[in-house]
Amino acid sequence: MSNYFTTPQMMWNRVQGEDLKVKDWIVPYYAQLPEKMDVIVTGIPLSRSSISPSAASEYPDFFRRAWNGFSTYSIDDDVDFRSFQVADVGDVRMHGTDILACHENIRQAMHDILQQCPDSFYVQIGGDHSITAPIVTAFQEHTKKQLALFNSTHT
Repeated sequence: MSNYFTTPQMMWNRVQGEDLKVKDWIVPYYAQLPEKMDVIVTGIPLSRSSISPSAASEYPDFFRRAWNGFSTYSIDDDVDFRSFQVADVGDVRMHGTDILACHENIRQAMHDILQQCPDSFYVQIGGDHSITAPIVTAFQEHTKKQLALFNSTHT
């Protein structure tokens, strides 16, 4: 259990079926850390540090809403991902006005994930660019794993 997580706004009722949707495949572990999972998904809803107004804090919720539209099966690659165990641990708790407190919460949450789930693959859905520094800091403090960063902003 970690004090740095909160239940996300968007939650699905899971349904098992032949055409398994991503929303039914990803196991909710809101505000908890599972013992062993292949992938840990974390939402980081922060946009207060953006120079201009943005909706970056809404991205984790938007991603979760989209999961109903996708199957675990990739027709292009003829691969079904359902054998992977994936956990959504919810969103990192954000402070309403204190950006530095938000960054510390991100670092602490990643510390907890890296300590509790050391063999997992980690996916963080942000948030503005400022979430990168506390994530990288946590990785530097706790693991020798490589870090890949994907940025979906536009110009």
